[in-house]
Amino acid sequence: MEQVSQLERNSFRPQCTQPDLNDLISANCLILKISILRICSHPAWQNDSLPLPPSLFESRIQEYATSALDHLEKRIGGQSGLEAVAYLSHLMALVLEIGDVDGRGRVLRLLERIRGMGFKVAKMCLVDAGLVWETFGPRVETGKS
Repeated sequence: MEQVSQLERNSFRPQCTQPDLNDLISANCLILKISILRICSHPAWQNDSLPLPPSLFESRIQEYATSALDHLEKRIGGQSGLEAVAYLSHLMALVLEIGDVDGRGRVLRLLERIRGMGFKVAKMCLVDAGLVWETFGPRVETGKS
């Protein structure tokens, strides 16, 4: 778990406008953080002898998801090719986490872009995303005190 806290050193916002390998690495790290937080928040995995690293907080999941989406937008943007289909699993993880209308629109645009490249599996992802969002509705932000 200590090694996961080292991922926190990665910047959360893309620093440049051109896609590069760091965007893929950053998106992977952020999705990993979200996954670890979701696993560790389940009662079966809660154990005082295995506390979360202090730099990982469940309250930051939305920040991680938004940042991962920023990186994926750069990767899947105008220059992506066959590798675009590899990002479907990332996008489907974000479908489960991003609750605001704008973020969902961004995810849908990326899924549509991949589908438009001829990857029919992206159509199933679009249907699944719609089903998830219809089932759970928009995420309501709670006031922070």
